[in-house]
Amino acid sequence: MQFACSQIPILCNGTCVALYSLSGSVGRHVQRPAVHPETSQRLSGSPAKSGGAAAPQTLSRNLWRASLKGMAFPVGLLAFFSAAPAWLNYRVHESIESTIERSTLAAPQKTSRLRELAGIDFSRLERGAYPGRYASLRANLESTGIGPRFRRLEWGIRLSALLVGIFLAFFGTTLAMSRRARRSPADLIVMYRWGWLLATSAALAKIFLLIPLLAYGIYELTSLAANRFAPQLILGIVIGGCAALWRSAAVLLRRVPLEFNEPMSRPVSAADAPELWAVLREASSRLETDPPDNVVIGMKQNFYVTELSVRSDLAKVDGRTLFLSLPLMRRLSADEVLAIVGHELGHFIGEDTRITREFYPMRFKANETLRAIARSGWVGWSSVHSLLFFQWSFGAAEQATSRERELKADQVAARLTSPAIAARALVRFQIFNEALNVGITGNGGRRLDHPLVESLRPIIEQNLLPKEDFWTRLFEESTPHPVDSHPKLRVRLDSLGQSLGSAEAKAYAVEEAGSAYSSWLGNGDALFAEQLRKAEQAIGKIRSRTAVAEADVETEEGRQFLAAHFPERRWKLRRLACWLPVVFLALVGAGFAVGAVASVGGIPKACLASAALLFGWLAFGVWRQHRNGEFVLRAGSLDYTGWRRPLRFSNVRTIRGVQTYGTISVTFHLNEKEPPFWRFSLLLFRRKRFTFSLGMIDAKKGDVFKLLHQYITRQVAE
Repeated sequence: MQFACSQIPILCNGTCVALYSLSGSVGRHVQRPAVHPETSQRLSGSPAKSGGAAAPQTLSRNLWRASLKGMAFPVGLLAFFSAAPAWLNYRVHESIESTIERSTLAAPQKTSRLRELAGIDFSRLERGAYPGRYASLRANLESTGIGPRFRRLEWGIRLSALLVGIFLAFFGTTLAMSRRARRSPADLIVMYRWGWLLATSAALAKIFLLIPLLAYGIYELTSLAANRFAPQLILGIVIGGCAALWRSAAVLLRRVPLEFNEPMSRPVSAADAPELWAVLREASSRLETDPPDNVVIGMKQNFYVTELSVRSDLAKVDGRTLFLSLPLMRRLSADEVLAIVGHELGHFIGEDTRITREFYPMRFKANETLRAIARSGWVGWSSVHSLLFFQWSFGAAEQATSRERELKADQVAARLTSPAIAARALVRFQIFNEALNVGITGNGGRRLDHPLVESLRPIIEQNLLPKEDFWTRLFEESTPHPVDSHPKLRVRLDSLGQSLGSAEAKAYAVEEAGSAYSSWLGNGDALFAEQLRKAEQAIGKIRSRTAVAEADVETEEGRQFLAAHFPERRWKLRRLACWLPVVFLALVGAGFAVGAVASVGGIPKACLASAALLFGWLAFGVWRQHRNGEFVLRAGSLDYTGWRRPLRFSNVRTIRGVQTYGTISVTFHLNEKEPPFWRFSLLLFRRKRFTFSLGMIDAKKGDVFKLLHQYITRQVAE
């Protein structure tokens, strides 16, 4: 939304996204950490040309990605359990054939029995396919436990088929409900509620089914492949799945706090600003709607309405609340702010705030459930992508509905003032927002000493007017929003019947007019003195963070400046991380050496001796690489004694961590390909990704990961 955001509380990945907040952080362009698989995705992409139903291409791509990843485990389990009876039948045949070959029977008898054995399918025998003929053989299968294994595999096929069926039914039903949700806002709310219940139930049901299926599937896989199984792995699957169910239940039972937190703001009563309230009552009367119950004015560069509670510096207010931006009221004229007010009242008229009220708890719980399941590791992989599929499915409906409501609210603004005034308010809002951002941060231009109260005209004349690309891009911009719901400025102007270009926008930018602040808030300096003081402090922090983010680590001055904010940190290597692989490789090498000594042939002895030397060399190399290992974190790099060179943060595009069973694997996606970092690396090709486990570091893994993200993004700690 360009100047109104009635849907601000709609969550994207559990984070309430606002247009711009003075309390926000400034850092380098590195993605925030995601210590769980796939939950850091966000709805993004180009808005539809019409501002209506067409969805960004990223939605369809992410739908396919979520569906394929969600189906991976169920389809894989179904394929395994379908093939496992034949595999077990082969292993039983192999065992009996070996017994017959080692027996003392005569050769003709052996041949006859082997020929008879070849025609027997033991999986069918267990199901009674050969009645009476092989009763004793079937009894032997029961006594040795082979028959029950065939029956358990049969149940595995049924349950995995049920799991795949749940997935297919969930996918089909979710898509059908998301299409129905596009009909109207009321349908969107109803379908989203049922879709959320379906997605959560399906996700938990999948975990409930996956726990026994994965545990038994791994048992059978290892037993059939190696005649042994790993109880630790099976126990880990069971514990991880139960933990996911427990965490998800806790999330679903949690009460969602239905309120905004608006720092640097305060409610304004009719006694505080009689002129403002008189304008609001008159506008509400002309539009035949009730005036807002509360007005909150703050330092955020945005206007919105909500029916959720709003907690400001002075008090918490409930009911229908209108939020007004004080910095923009100082720059926009009274009729332009009146058009904005009309737009916001249009959201009340269209009951758009109901979407906020209905969506907030469901979106919050859906995201928190997703995060809780993601922490269980790959046991919850399928359920995570089911919830992502649900979110992406309804993304298009949310976008279409919200864009349609934005255009209708623009029509209410034009009805209250005029199409020309509403269009001018849209354009000037966008320009002043950009100029105010430049004045606060100094990015790309001059920085103002007091940007919240000083005139923005010098910024516009010196920094914006000469930039033709800004004026070309202006009409193609849309305000960021969690569900990408706002039409481009050009679409909104066309909807108002106003054809404006760069020349008109430049004229609007330098136009002098009395502000709404001076007309409606005569005593505003006294009312907002405390909020202005806090905002100035926040601006100081933003500028400090901007200076840190822009510091050049390649210069001595930049290194000293960054070292003051990001001191050097050192961590020792965890001893087990070194000795476990060394001991394992040494034992394997010793086993090959013993085999070489015991063997009698020349070629086997040479092969075993070579293998013993290879594993001994690997054990020595690992010991050399990790002995006295130490990690060194600096402002611009991360280094380790076992690496060829430090990891330069300037080449890191994103950082992502995956937490699985008590450890965190951190992956750095690089801007440019680099050779391998590890010494003695067998793969020597250049790559754009580097991964290692934080379990190697003798420190708390979560704290190390937070520090890595803080240093890479240059986020100064509070």
